[in-house]
Amino acid sequence: MSSERVAEHMSTFLSIDIDYWDGKKAIRQMTGFMKKVFDLDVPIQVKIDHHELLPFIKKSECRNIINVDAHSDLADFPQKSGSLRIKMDLNCGTWATHVPEKQKEKFIWIYPEKTCYEYEHCGVDGKYVTRGSGRCDMLKNPFLGNSKKLCGWEKIEKKLAKLPTNSELKEVSHVGICISPDYTAFSTMIKILEMLYDKGLITIRMFHKSLSLFLKTSGYDLSEIKMFEKSPYLRLNKINKINKTYIVKKSIKPFLEKRYVTAN
Repeated sequence: MSSERVAEHMSTFLSIDIDYWDGKKAIRQMTGFMKKVFDLDVPIQVKIDHHELLPFIKKSECRNIINVDAHSDLADFPQKSGSLRIKMDLNCGTWATHVPEKQKEKFIWIYPEKTCYEYEHCGVDGKYVTRGSGRCDMLKNPFLGNSKKLCGWEKIEKKLAKLPTNSELKEVSHVGICISPDYTAFSTMIKILEMLYDKGLITIRMFHKSLSLFLKTSGYDLSEIKMFEKSPYLRLNKINKINKTYIVKKSIKPFLEKRYVTAN
């Protein structure tokens, strides 16, 4: 098969947001799936926030995206307000709509729970459905049709808890991974950071930055997080209700830099 045929055959970008996994069972599933991903022998890029992967997606020239994510990150185009059109900002919930038009062939959203797509309620007049917690469209649902007009994609699909099969992974030519510390469970984040660091895909600096961002947005008391005691990367003893900023700057970073002499 010629290089051009290979490029055409392998035109799928696998986008992975770690917030897809939550809980001990999910961590086991994540570990097994990520091992398959690491074995693909394709370019992999890791970022903290999902929209930071957009330049890598553009460079890949992939026309199909599989997004493993608790959120669709697919927004509908802004509607006109009189003669004005509201500008759609680029962020972690809109990046999929910002993919260049020439690459918008097929988008597949794989989500972990039914409530990511829709909530089913029981009211006085019977059951009714509202938008799920993982949907990023504001006015019209592109998954119900007319995706080309609403978000620019020729085809879009949604799949509930069906990770890519081995045959689907063979179509992948590029992989993008985001940590999403604002949305990812702490135990899940620690596990993936350890895996990514061991594979040489992130530096100690990114490891530390991800933790810092998590602490800023969480209400956790680190003395109650047993993962800090169990992880060889973060073994912090005798922590008891100390200021979070102090813990990050004075405890975690020096420990990591001492453990890994080659810290960047």
